[in-house]
Amino acid sequence: MNKLIVIIFLSVFIAHSSFSQTRAERKQLKLEKAIKAYAHTKSLLDSGVYTFDAEWMYPRNSVQLNLVGNPGYIRIDGNTIDMYLPYRGIVRIGGGLNQRAGIYHDGELAAYTITHNDDKQTSEINLQVKTTVELFDINIKVQSKANTTVFISSSKRDAIRYQGIIIPQEKSRTK
Repeated sequence: MNKLIVIIFLSVFIAHSSFSQTRAERKQLKLEKAIKAYAHTKSLLDSGVYTFDAEWMYPRNSVQLNLVGNPGYIRIDGNTIDMYLPYRGIVRIGGGLNQRAGIYHDGELAAYTITHNDDKQTSEINLQVKTTVELFDINIKVQSKANTTVFISSSKRDAIRYQGIIIPQEKSRTK
């Protein structure tokens, strides 16, 4: 009986060690996946047609808020933008009657630049949006796996930050 247990144990140990990956192989596989994810994200951004789906909002003087029940988005299609992001913070200059509370715009972009850092596998997009009453400077930082941080500064509101993902427009949660 003892011989049988020893034989089973040795056969399992040998099979496990012969079929498992080494640390270097796992590290190489992880690096290849990261490179592939970055290439996919970079091609999506270079196409100029993508959506940022906001999942978290970080107001300046408050706690983080989950946006599951109140989704926000920024849709870029060439030189046009359609965005709605909920806002919680201080508005320094009153907007007037019948204005929506969030950050919104549907129209042309005033400025658009994109830069890729292949060494760090990140991309940075800078946008400028002019509405009839407000000017938004938007900085979008995209990691290799499409994890995204959006910083928005406004001419009449406190700055705010959003966390989410960049996806193709046809896969957006908000239509």
